[in-house]
Amino acid sequence: MNRSEFYESVKKAVLDKLNGKYEGIDSIVSDVKKSNRTVYCGLIFRGKENIQPIINLDRYYEKYLNGKAFESIVDDIVDIYIESRKNNNIDVNMMLSFESAKENITTAVMNAELNKKHLDEIPHVIFEDLALYYKIDIPFTDGTGAGIIKITTALLNSWGISQEKIYNIAVENTIKNHSAVCRDIFEIVQNMILTNSDADNAMQHPEMMMLTNKNNSYGAALIYPEFHQLEKIAKAVQDDLIVLPSSKHEVILLKAEVVRKNGLDFIKDMVKDINESCVSYEDFLSNNIYYFTASRNDLKII
Repeated sequence: MNRSEFYESVKKAVLDKLNGKYEGIDSIVSDVKKSNRTVYCGLIFRGKENIQPIINLDRYYEKYLNGKAFESIVDDIVDIYIESRKNNNIDVNMMLSFESAKENITTAVMNAELNKKHLDEIPHVIFEDLALYYKIDIPFTDGTGAGIIKITTALLNSWGISQEKIYNIAVENTIKNHSAVCRDIFEIVQNMILTNSDADNAMQHPEMMMLTNKNNSYGAALIYPEFHQLEKIAKAVQDDLIVLPSSKHEVILLKAEVVRKNGLDFIKDMVKDINESCVSYEDFLSNNIYYFTASRNDLKII
């Protein structure tokens, strides 16, 4: 089967199996847009449930080409749908009103150039080559985790909330709810929660660190200067910082003396190697390197 035939055949076979178990299920095959211009072909379910799974058919087509049986692929997708019905526990009512959502509005960052069209639809702040945007963290009703919804300009208008107000709320909640975690990249299992007393431990602080948040999710936003997390770390290590954008979830930090010792080309090669070998295109943040000047709480591309 070619790609189009595979997609339609999967859709039909999956619905044939599910319609014997559930009522009112339908699905469509359509492109799904993600961050950084990433697009995949998705099997999008539609039904009575508030949240429906979207299956990445491109991945399954690759498995099919690599020898996975068609029937096995159909069974996998059916199982995913059934599990999603069991775990359909996201509190979607949270986004219906500003009062319900406001305590869970936080920030994330994306590459501004790669997401130029997408940024036309969402409120954001540009800093360097990045865009700070706002999202709702929607907790699962059973407390096991959370999904996210990006805040669009349309949603903001429906709430009657200004961009200045959503910015202030998102920044405050990020500081309050997504506390920073800085890890020694060579001893990644040992986490250090940042506090104002970190300067006391400066001599024990490693030269290479990974910065994220306590959830290890969308933690790269913490490099935004107004969060003052880079300022705290720089104080702890008693040096300015080099920021390497590992992904939208975390960044790598180096003491500035590493550049003074090894030169900028060494650092640029490191960023390129990390992005090419370790970061998915959807999670990619930037190939640029940033210098953080602690005395001015200032982050700039170098």
